[in-house]
Amino acid sequence: MSREHLVTESMFTGDMVDMQGFPWCKDKSVRVGLSSATAKILCKKHNSDISDVDAAGKAGFDTIREMIRLGDARFKLKPRHWTVKHFEIDGKKFERWCLKTLINLCYDRGHAIGRDSIVDGKPSERLVRISYGLERFKNKAGLYLVSRVGWIEVYAGREGPVYGPL
Repeated sequence: MSREHLVTESMFTGDMVDMQGFPWCKDKSVRVGLSSATAKILCKKHNSDISDVDAAGKAGFDTIREMIRLGDARFKLKPRHWTVKHFEIDGKKFERWCLKTLINLCYDRGHAIGRDSIVDGKPSERLVRISYGLERFKNKAGLYLVSRVGWIEVYAGREGPVYGPL
């Protein structure tokens, strides 16, 4: 087993992180080095196999940060007709990154991970398959985006505008 960051390391700009809610910091926030915010969840091979999902998670959050930065900057200026700026996120991989991170944060915490999980603290086989891109969410499950018309358009690959599942 290799050490897997609970949340992708490249998501953070510093080398420290405040954590709370885990058995060792349940009631009070504790500052730890980012290199310590790990757990032995995956073997080295499987950790490497999903590294493209970590890259997509970072890219997705970088895009969201830039959208917020631009929106905040424009909000401070006089209203006018702005040049439309287009942003893209790989929705399918970002959805997988969110699932992977959820599994990491819930792993070995004593509760089922997925409605079809058979071992408390472990994800169901279905969720593992989805996180590795071997299966898709079904029955309208998955990651969704909520927005108001005119504020944001999101493109999932080349499938066109998406207002709903990514």
